[in-house]
Amino acid sequence: MSGLACANSAAIPATFASSLRQIRHADVADPSQHCGTDFHMFPFANGRPPGPRRLVETTLRIASAPSIGVAREEARVVVDGVEQRLEIVRQERIHGRQAYWACPTCGKLRWHLYLRDSQIGCRICLGLTHFCNHTRNRAALRARKLRRKLGAAPGLLSALPSRPRHWRRDYWT
Repeated sequence: MSGLACANSAAIPATFASSLRQIRHADVADPSQHCGTDFHMFPFANGRPPGPRRLVETTLRIASAPSIGVAREEARVVVDGVEQRLEIVRQERIHGRQAYWACPTCGKLRWHLYLRDSQIGCRICLGLTHFCNHTRNRAALRARKLRRKLGAAPGLLSALPSRPRHWRRDYWT
């Protein structure tokens, strides 16, 4: 087995050594000073570090489209000094008209448009997801929602508010 040997390491296979040399020449100014045992320089060791999640709950949402007006209409919006045109489409329904935004990226009709990095688009185009899609412990998520509905503090071990007078005792434990 042919390989590359260093003073402070064992022999390294030749195919691995050639790829190591390519990475070293790109990343290190003087490759002769370093040995082939520095494995912390590989960017693929543990994968790319996760960035902040793009969540619907933390992204600025554009107000809903006005339901009164003609069937198709344009609205002009200025974002960071750049004027953008948004199309409003209204459709007849049983109980009146329903207004939708036409997504400027994909052109589909959407109820909500979002603003992210000076770009306007729908949830799909901007790559936004909901917080509940990233929660693995569904019981903790359910407990958090129930505590919010009851008006309790957000911590799991914090005290619950007192029982409302009109509630039965077996429903409030």
